[in-house]
Order: sequence, then structure tokens, then C-alpha cells
Amino acid sequence: AAMHVFRSVWEDIVSQDSRHSIFGFNHEADVNAARLGYELLFEQALAEEQAGRIGVAMHYAFGAVLGIAYQFIRPPVRSDVALGAFLWLCADEVPMAVSGISDPFAKSAASHASAFAAHLIFGAVTGYMTRLLQPGQQLEQESICLKKNKTDAGRDMSQ
Repeated sequence: AAMHVFRSVWEDIVSQDSRHSIFGFNHEADVNAARLGYELLFEQALAEEQAGRIGVAMHYAFGAVLGIAYQFIRPPVRSDVALGAFLWLCADEVPMAVSGISDPFAKSAASHASAFAAHLIFGAVTGYMTRLLQPGQQLEQESICLKKNKTDAGRDMSQ
């Protein structure tokens, strides 16, 4: 959802200029990815309207699977920014270009930078949610907040 909000804001800023849309996360990429997948699976063409909807669903499903995998793999060194950067390069920039889903040279530097930013947001949100979902994590955070509130209340009384 955070990436979707970023995408909406970005596209409002660039006024729907396709050269500046988020590389690999725009209507063109959605349609081309859905068409490619559909043709490989069912050996028939897919209309643009259907392809657009299916492409967005594929993108979010892929992100959800990656988020779930990150939760269960639990790498020894977690860097949310590194996760986002890794996904930008290995699940977006390179595969989109190699598969022909999107032409990286037809996009501006801002397009690639916004794709990088969107994936950093994904990494940050995924990392935050992963930590939040760890057993006992919520209780630990509540305990920290309670201790801070007691300390702050004690300071207020002594003043």
C-alpha cells in the first residue's frame, strides 16, 4: 500500500508523462508483464484493460510473497534499505529490461530514481512489519513506551 501511495503521488507530480513514470511500476509494465505471463500460460492474447488489472495484481502478489518470505527467512543481518535496493535491482531493473517488459532507455533518470525510492519504501515498510510481527515485539515496544511515560511523568512532578 505504501508503494501505491508513492506511485499515485509521483504520477501526479510528473503529470502522467510516461518517460518519468516509475520504471517497472507503471501501466506499460503492468500491461506487458500480464500479457507476457498470460501468453506463456494460456497461449492466447490478453486485452489491454484486463492486462492492466492483472498486471497490478501480479505486482502486489509478488510483493506480498517477497514480504512473507522475508518474514520467514529472517536474514541474520537485516537492513530494510538493503532489501529495498536488492529488490529494485534484482526484481525490477534487470528483469524488466531483460524480459522486454519495459525499455529502460526510454525512461528518464527520474523514472529509475523513483523506482529506487519506491523499493526503499517497500523495504522499510516490510522490515517494520516484520519486526512488529515477531513474537513479543509488541509487548517490548509497549513496555518501552510505558517506561518513557513514567519517566516523563516523574520529571513533570519534580518541576
